[in-house]
Amino acid sequence: MSLVVNGRVERGTFSRDVDLLVDHEVLGVVGANGSGKTSMLRVIAGLDRLKTGTLSVSNTAWDVPDAGVFVETEQRKVGMVFQDHTLLPFASVLDNVAFPLRRAGQSKVDARKTARAMLVDAQCEHLCDVMPAQLSGGQAQRVCIVRALVAKPSVILLDEPLSAIDEGSVDELRSWLRQQLTATGAHCILVSHSRSDVNSLCDRVVELS
Repeated sequence: MSLVVNGRVERGTFSRDVDLLVDHEVLGVVGANGSGKTSMLRVIAGLDRLKTGTLSVSNTAWDVPDAGVFVETEQRKVGMVFQDHTLLPFASVLDNVAFPLRRAGQSKVDARKTARAMLVDAQCEHLCDVMPAQLSGGQAQRVCIVRALVAKPSVILLDEPLSAIDEGSVDELRSWLRQQLTATGAHCILVSHSRSDVNSLCDRVVELS
């Protein structure tokens, strides 16, 4: 019951073949800029499509161009942290974190309760009522990490997730994130140029050349 990608990823003028298997682990993906790391994550998230080949999770097809199969992002149980730290600008931190739970069908009260508990656990309770425009880059990144984990997704995609965290607190956050990723048992892919992140968080590493 793994995440399997075997196909061609294209974005603009970029094109590469990907053959990847992730089995309830944290897989680190490293490589030079332009090697296709983020493009691969976007395909798994459903933000872009495979050109050819197959993408499946736990034997369920998510993207098979030749068969006309494509599962929209909203129907994929995926938690994502991308480099732009995108949050809903009109919603507080608490409601941003609660959003995946609301989308999954939880009531507003229950979703907020779960979101608050997760923010407390991540030492971000003081940010609950803050709007995204008032957050620093590091704070926004922390909130994105919590939001990616809160709904217990089956797939977690992390693209430079700790790049904006200050040196004084990054070790503690790394430790917390590792505990969370281990507890979820999800198929997780971490893209990072930080050897500290890769060594601390990943079970296995592959390099895209």
